[in-house]
Amino acid sequence: MPTTILDLPRETVELIYAHLIATPTEWLEVKHPNTLAASTACCLRLVCPAWAEWLYPHHLYRGLKFSSASRSMEFAKHMWCRSETLPRPKCQHLVIDRIWARQPPPKNGTQDMIDWELVEILLELFADSVVTLDLQFVDYLWLPIEDIEAIGRLKNLRDLQLNISSTQSGDRQFPATDPQFFNDLIVAAKGLKSLVLGTQISLPYEPAPGLWEDKPYPEITHLDVTQVLHRPTDILRLSTAFKPSLKALSVRDNGPGINADEIFGMAEFGVNMFEQMMGQFGIELPGLRRVYENLQYTLEALSLTSSHLLKDSLDFIFPNLRVLAIDYWINSITNFLAYQVFTQSPIEILAIDAQAAFDECEPKFVGNPFANLPYLKKLVFMSAKSDYSAPPKLLEACEAIGVKCVYIDHRQLPLIMKLL
Repeated sequence: MPTTILDLPRETVELIYAHLIATPTEWLEVKHPNTLAASTACCLRLVCPAWAEWLYPHHLYRGLKFSSASRSMEFAKHMWCRSETLPRPKCQHLVIDRIWARQPPPKNGTQDMIDWELVEILLELFADSVVTLDLQFVDYLWLPIEDIEAIGRLKNLRDLQLNISSTQSGDRQFPATDPQFFNDLIVAAKGLKSLVLGTQISLPYEPAPGLWEDKPYPEITHLDVTQVLHRPTDILRLSTAFKPSLKALSVRDNGPGINADEIFGMAEFGVNMFEQMMGQFGIELPGLRRVYENLQYTLEALSLTSSHLLKDSLDFIFPNLRVLAIDYWINSITNFLAYQVFTQSPIEILAIDAQAAFDECEPKFVGNPFANLPYLKKLVFMSAKSDYSAPPKLLEACEAIGVKCVYIDHRQLPLIMKLL
């Protein structure tokens, strides 16, 4: 029997550490990089040498964010000076912000940005441990072949996030993302499973499923796009590119979408005819029906920020859809759950935003609309705090049909799928 905390099994100490770094908003899935986690690891390292040896490689640098060239280089020099006999830190979540990989520097003279050589150095430091890589570029995406090859050497990379930095160069004009660069980057990341695009990617044409030219894409199972940045055609081409392996799609958007009754001509001619007419002027309506049609028989999980992103496809059936997450319900949840897309698809998990359950779902909740989903097993409340309790109406409806209520502190579709 252990006599002190130092004698506890490592698995038990891991649970204690997880409890210490939990907060009311992060009580199940701690997000990294995390200042509290790093500071806690620093303090616990002082307890004894055994803990120091365990915490340094596994927790102290588990999540790192670099946004300054000078500080990044100092960190690299520190790592290079460490004895090879000492344990190496294992960074699993690496964020590199303020990337400016081209020459010359921005016209407004923004200083201390991270160049392509420093990106390569940081990638090489953690080539054996990085699982999630978040690259945040100033103005637009671009890296030279050296960095692309370095990303290809990340043995455990599974999650790639491409974003635009909050730092701006001040230049008024900059190029769009080069499709050749984007595809070379994705092809290089051979073990990639999840791709999050926080910037516009526009492929020039619809690629052959699973291929860019003669090179195979990695087996990406989850694609996350933002509709504000991507036209439906862009999302369609991206989903086609990864279709052979794609099982989960996340679409983020702002606003309630377009109401057919509020636009002159749409109600009279119908949405499809109106879309064709607008297309003659180069204007594309934000409907995603073509995307849903493309993935109809392969999609297993779908995450939408708003219910309006399904408005043009309520008659659809996804024969393999088991997880559906909708953050906000612009329309009545009672009316919505009566449509065929819900009643005829084998949905086992329905996830909704915890606050929206009170603000949007409960006021329009009549009867028991969950009974319309014959396969439903779990109702998940996303972004719930540790003391959260769901609206009584929803709890009673779930209890009446044997549906389990689950509370999570995130809204990440791949993690929600693990609840199946």
